[in-house]
Amino acid sequence: LQARHDFEPALAELDRLLGERDLPAALRAQAELTRAAVLQVRGRWAEARAGCERLAAPPLALPHGHACLAELDSLQGRDALARQRLAALDRTPAAPHAWLALLRAELAEREGSAAAGALYEKALHLEDDLYVRAAYADWLLDAGRSGDAAAIVRAGQAKDLTALLTGLPDALLLRLAIAWRRTDDPAAPRARAEMQARFDAAALRGDMSHARERARFALDVVGDAAQALREAELNWAVQREPADAVLLVRAARAAKRPAADALVRRFIHEHTMRDRRLESLG
Repeated sequence: LQARHDFEPALAELDRLLGERDLPAALRAQAELTRAAVLQVRGRWAEARAGCERLAAPPLALPHGHACLAELDSLQGRDALARQRLAALDRTPAAPHAWLALLRAELAEREGSAAAGALYEKALHLEDDLYVRAAYADWLLDAGRSGDAAAIVRAGQAKDLTALLTGLPDALLLRLAIAWRRTDDPAAPRARAEMQARFDAAALRGDMSHARERARFALDVVGDAAQALREAELNWAVQREPADAVLLVRAARAAKRPAADALVRRFIHEHTMRDRRLESLG
C-alpha cells in the first residue's frame, strides 16, 4: 500500500497491527517506524513525532526513534540540534549507520552545505540502496554536476544502451534522462522515450501514482511547465516532503504562476519548515 502511495489505507493497516497486544517487539518497532515515515510523507509531523517518541522510549528504546526525532527537528529549523544528535547517534555501535548517513546528507542538503556530497557518498558506500542512489543523483543534478549524476546512476549497470535503459528502475531512469538532457547526450532521446513509455503503460493499468516523477519528467525532460505544475499539484495533495515543496515551487515559477505555490507557503508557515532550496527560489 505504501509503495503504491495508498498512504491512508497503509496507515489504517499499520494502526490495526499496532493494536495487537501480543505483537513481537521487533515487528512493533518496524510498524512504528514505517508508520512514522508515512505520516512524515503526508506532512502530519506531530503524529509522526509521537511514533518516534514511542520508538525512542522504553520498552523499545531504539536509536531509530532518536534518529527519527532528529530528522523531524531538522525539518522544523532546529538544524544545529539535529546535526549534533545525528552525529552522536552515529558514534553508537548499534546505530543504523547507513540510514544516519542518509539523514545527515539530507539535512546538509536542506542547509545548503557542500558536506552533503560526502555524506551521500558515505551512505551509498554503507548501503547501495535505490533511494540513496537517487537522492545522491538529485544532489549532483542540483549542484550542476549532471555528468557525475549520470555516472552515479550508471554505476554497476549494463554497458549496453538498450539493456541499460530497459533494466534501470524508474527512479534511476528518470535521473538519467534529466542528466542526459542537460548534457546534450546523444542517448537523451532514447531515455526520454523509455521513460514516457513506462508512464504510458502505467496509465493504461490505471496507475496514476508517482505524480512527483511525472512532474519532474514534464519539467526537467519534456519542458512542459504547465503539465509539470498540474502533476506537482496532484503530488502535493499526497506527499508533502521538502522535495515535493521544492518541485511545486519550481513548477509554479516555470509556468509563470507564482501564486500556485500558496499551499506550500502555508505549509511552511504552519510547520516552520526550513529548506535553503526554497529560500533560493524566492
